[in-house]
Amino acid sequence: MIRKIVALGHNAHVVTLPAKWMKKNNLKKGDELEIVENKNNLLIFSQKKEVIKSIEFSIDSTNLFMERLIFVRYTRGYDIIKIRYNDSGILTKIEKILEELIGFEIIEQGENYCIIKNVAKEIEVEFENILRRLFLIILEQSEKSLEYLKASQIDKLNNLVNLERISNKYVYFCERIINKQQFNSNLPNTEVYTITWTLEQISDIFTNICNYFIQAKESLISEDIINLYESVNHLLTNYYELFYNKEPKKLSVFRNQANSIEKNNKNIQPKQKADMFVFYNLNNILNLIEHISHYLI
Repeated sequence: MIRKIVALGHNAHVVTLPAKWMKKNNLKKGDELEIVENKNNLLIFSQKKEVIKSIEFSIDSTNLFMERLIFVRYTRGYDIIKIRYNDSGILTKIEKILEELIGFEIIEQGENYCIIKNVAKEIEVEFENILRRLFLIILEQSEKSLEYLKASQIDKLNNLVNLERISNKYVYFCERIINKQQFNSNLPNTEVYTITWTLEQISDIFTNICNYFIQAKESLISEDIINLYESVNHLLTNYYELFYNKEPKKLSVFRNQANSIEKNNKNIQPKQKADMFVFYNLNNILNLIEHISHYLI
């Protein structure tokens, strides 16, 4: 929506607030609002909008979905989570899980329970910075994995596998802020969420490629696959640049580049097992990039 700036006196300027938003947040004349400056943007928060979401649930020692149970509550925007358990060893697992959740810490623990709380609310205005870091980590995975494979430096691929935990941490954080609607973007929430989720998938695929060659203990791939790897990496870099600077000319180049890769893929006939594995995964990345490229328009 667009609002005009109105001069009030010599130095003050005001803008009107949408009536629908005022009604939704139960606001009236005289109520206070919190305004946070974020680069060139101003984020407006209603004091009455602040709701501490809490939940309580139990986990037993045989639960195979412990991580998912906690991750889901985190990304859905819960601020306080009380977890009951029947095995003290579960606490150690919970502490390990929290290493991937920005701002979440155990603030209380007792016999067979612990309470987790978000202790870093001020960091939630850092959404744009965290999203950019997520992009940069994935670009590092893409570039370094190819570099190490070409140089047969298999041992260095382990460093890239470790990056996946960092990328997951950033993804969970972004999904949390999107669900809490506490960020500023020109794109709808659903589109930003889809892009974030897709970036996680791309990171996972690069990690799978690294793990494949770590286990195989060799990096023999054909020249055709290396060229495809370079092309996909270049396309991913171009997507990142277009995401933050949507120039029409560069968008046209991006589309032509994607079409060219698809055309060249028809001439690639991988025969070795390693070639087939990488070819399949690179094409998955290509499809994911093309999927989120629709949001560049």
